[in-house]
Amino acid sequence: MPELPPKIYEALGRMTWAAMGVEERARSLTLHVLGFDRTAKPVGTLIQAAIERLERVDANPPRPASVEWLKRARAGLERRNEVLHSEYIEWWDETDGKVERSSDSYLLHLPNKQSKPAVHVSVDEETFDGIAQELNETIAAWGQAYASFFDDRGPG
Repeated sequence: MPELPPKIYEALGRMTWAAMGVEERARSLTLHVLGFDRTAKPVGTLIQAAIERLERVDANPPRPASVEWLKRARAGLERRNEVLHSEYIEWWDETDGKVERSSDSYLLHLPNKQSKPAVHVSVDEETFDGIAQELNETIAAWGQAYASFFDDRGPG
């Protein structure tokens, strides 16, 4: 990957920091939904299992705010993965015998699940800050989703 302007790395850092906050909160909520599990599982796996448990018909009582927050967290973390688990694709242009790096370079994310399409991500401050903003909004909504899990039931 070529040397990029510092503002790109700063935006990438803001996105990563926000993703860490979402992941920490998602693990906390899934711990309450699924119970303590000593095995280290990817947060996406825990989120999916928690959503499935909360959406069961016999969930007593149903907790739609918690489910919606977990879905939002999963989507934000998937966006993070599209950046952090991608390959930098660099294009070169030749004009009058001179070869120069193209501005059309991008990140290419090939999801583990073959049913999902490849994703192209722009390498710019606006893209990374947009993802960070989405993640920060998810963090801001966490308190209500977490509290709603305990509504009408109390912890435990």
